[in-house]
Amino acid sequence: MSRVAIALFVWLLFVWLGATPAFAAKPSIWTQAANPDAARDASKLRAAMAGHERFLRASDAHAPETLSLLVGVRALAENARIGNSNDPVARYLAARLERASFDLDHDARRLARAKEHLRFVAVTGESLQAVAPTSERSARELRSLALYDLAVCHAHTGARKDEIAAYDEALALEVHPLRRSVHLANRAEALMAEGRLQEAVRGYRTSLAELPAVAMGAAGVTTLWGLAIALDRSGDLDGGLESVKLARSYDPGDNALKDDGWFFVPAYDEHYYAALGQWQAARVETSPAARIEALRRAEERLRAFIDAAPTSERWLPLAEHRLRQCERERSLVKNDATTR
Repeated sequence: MSRVAIALFVWLLFVWLGATPAFAAKPSIWTQAANPDAARDASKLRAAMAGHERFLRASDAHAPETLSLLVGVRALAENARIGNSNDPVARYLAARLERASFDLDHDARRLARAKEHLRFVAVTGESLQAVAPTSERSARELRSLALYDLAVCHAHTGARKDEIAAYDEALALEVHPLRRSVHLANRAEALMAEGRLQEAVRGYRTSLAELPAVAMGAAGVTTLWGLAIALDRSGDLDGGLESVKLARSYDPGDNALKDDGWFFVPAYDEHYYAALGQWQAARVETSPAARIEALRRAEERLRAFIDAAPTSERWLPLAEHRLRQCERERSLVKNDATTR
């Protein structure tokens, strides 16, 4: 997924929900009278949320204090007892902290706990929509966020069917074009992993169609890369290479694929993306020597994919076929250069 997901989260949860305090607002004087601890608990939650916002902004900027801020917000969250709260905002924050910790230590138990919190938020948010019409929009937004994050957790563990189902639920709630585009692109990736290639291609193209033009350079690049892989895997290598070419017209250095917010499942799939990128580079080179070298690098990355993939890998036969194609193309370029 692209870095835009982090920016959207910061903007929506801490700006929009902060300005519309449907859940984490200061308790009324009547609530405080009935429960003297309510104001203190709400204050602790707001402090933890503010700390998490600082952590996210530092993380997005790759600031050196990122880790210390995470440690600090964990302490604030523990003090606020968010993991056992009945407040969906608190539980969503608990899920986000588990996700952030997983990114550091890759402990699968953190993802399992994050999923539990996110399921609670999704179910509670649905109930709030039914019983509290004045906060219906807030509940819908929070449910959409929770379902998006739940889908990402499923992606990390390779639970693609569950990931697709979570995106389906999120898309039924989401109305913002940019967020819908991100959901659709990530859902298309899950469909591709399931071998549902035509649906994946349609999903990527729908994502691009819904993406606001001004966000193309920020959010559309990884979608174009995903479309490139889906086209290639559906038998259209040239169409895939054209999609890579278009992605590079917005991002010549492939920086979107190097961003911390993007990850590959399985990890060795990175080699396949890189191979397609080298192949596209070869197609636009004018020097035979440069074309030959780019194709050699493409072959190298295809071999790396083949070596890392288990025999059960869905795309292993295609990778082997593409390797033979690439070798033939390099041989043709070499022969043509020799006869000139």
